Amino acid sequence: MRKESFILLLVACILLTSASACRMNPRHPSYEFSINDSLPEGNGQNVKVVILSGQSNAAGCSRFSYLQTEPDIDKLSAGYDDVYINFYEAAFERSTDGFVNVDGNLGIEEGYFGPELGIADTLASAFPGEKCFILKFTYSGAGLDSTMSPSKIFFYRYMIKFINDSLSYLRNRNYNPKIVGFCWMQGESDAMEAPDRYRYNMENLVLSLRSDISNDLKIFDAAIADIPMYWVNPDVINAAKHSLSETLPDYYFIDTNALGLTTWNEPLENPDRAHYDAHSELELGRLFGNGVITALQE
Repeated sequence: MRKESFILLLVACILLTSASACRMNPRHPSYEFSINDSLPEGNGQNVKVVILSGQSNAAGCSRFSYLQTEPDIDKLSAGYDDVYINFYEAAFERSTDGFVNVDGNLGIEEGYFGPELGIADTLASAFPGEKCFILKFTYSGAGLDSTMSPSKIFFYRYMIKFINDSLSYLRNRNYNPKIVGFCWMQGESDAMEAPDRYRYNMENLVLSLRSDISNDLKIFDAAIADIPMYWVNPDVINAAKHSLSETLPDYYFIDTNALGLTTWNEPLENPDRAHYDAHSELELGRLFGNGVITALQE
C-alpha cells in the first residue's frame, strides 16, 4: 500500500471511531424477523412496492428533530397513512416485525429516520389515496465485497427471504403487489476496503436480484459522499455506479454530490461526517421516490 493511501485510511479509521450518531460496527446478526398481521384487507387492489437497502445511510442515522425548519414539517410529523413499511436492520437488530405506517422514527433508533421518509412523501403526493409499501432491509457498516454480495450467502439470502415473505403476506391479505424499484444507498465501506472490486460486485448483485426477484427490476443507485479524507476512494465507487448506469438497462444513478447533499452540519455539537444531515437524508429519499415515479412514466 502506498504511504499516501495508508495515511488516508488511518485518518478514515480515526474519523469513523469518532462518528457521533451511528456506530458502524457490524456484528453477527440473528436475521430473525417476523410479519405480524397488521394490515387491513386488500380487496384485490394493485399496490406499488419499493425495496430499500444498503448500509447506514439507508438504515437512517439522521435526526428527525433537525427537520423542524422544513416547510412541510407538519405533514412529515404526522406520518403517512397510506404508505407502509416493513423494516429490518441487521447491525442494530431493529425491526418493525411487519408493516407499519411510515413516520420519522424508522432509522437505527427512535428519533432517527432514513430515505423511507422522503420516498413516502413523494409516493403519497404522486398517488393520493393509493396504498404503497416499502420493504427496507439494511446492514449498517457492511461492505458489498465482504458481507452483502450474493456470494457471501447470509445477508443476501435473508434479504431475499424478507422480500418474499413480505410479498407473500401482502398477497395473503388480498393485495396485488408490484415491485417498482430497488433503491440502493451503499458503498462507503467498500471505498475503504475493496474499491476496485465494486463494479464487478455491484453488477453481480444486480444480476442476482433480477434473477431472484424480477428480470425487469429497476435499480436506483445513489452516490456516496465525496469525502476522500473519510472514505479514501469515493471516486472509484461513484465512477463504478455511474458506469453501470450507462451499460445496464433500467439502472439509474443518482449523483448526490452534484445535487449538493451534505454530511457536515449535524449533530450541531459534533458533526457526524459519515452520515447525511437530516435535510439531505430527506432529499435522498425524495430523489429515490421521484426516480421511481419518473421511471414508471417511461
